[in-house]
Amino acid sequence: MTDQQRFDMIGAIQEQLSQYSGKTRLSTPNLDKLMKESTSFMRHYTQSPSCGPARATLFTGRTVERTGVQTNDLIREEVYKKNSLLFEDKINDMRTFEQVLSEEEDYTCEYY
Repeated sequence: MTDQQRFDMIGAIQEQLSQYSGKTRLSTPNLDKLMKESTSFMRHYTQSPSCGPARATLFTGRTVERTGVQTNDLIREEVYKKNSLLFEDKINDMRTFEQVLSEEEDYTCEYY
């Protein structure tokens, strides 16, 4: 999963869009290869316009309400402490997509 970019900042996607016809396109060979060898969602909608809650839904497969991550502020310790009772059970029982891949399928997952 790539992050912090517009959907059309991948060369393979620019090839499919008429507004890039005849214009200089980005060279993104690794992302192009990843897109062509995997699944691409051309009509994907986010659960939240904020990055923290949106990432939590992608990582867990749960809605914003079920993850308990509804704002970016939950990463701040003082906010989490104030609301910890509301989210403690949700967070402790939650498994991420990366945990499933690494624990059950023996994949190596990393964040940069």
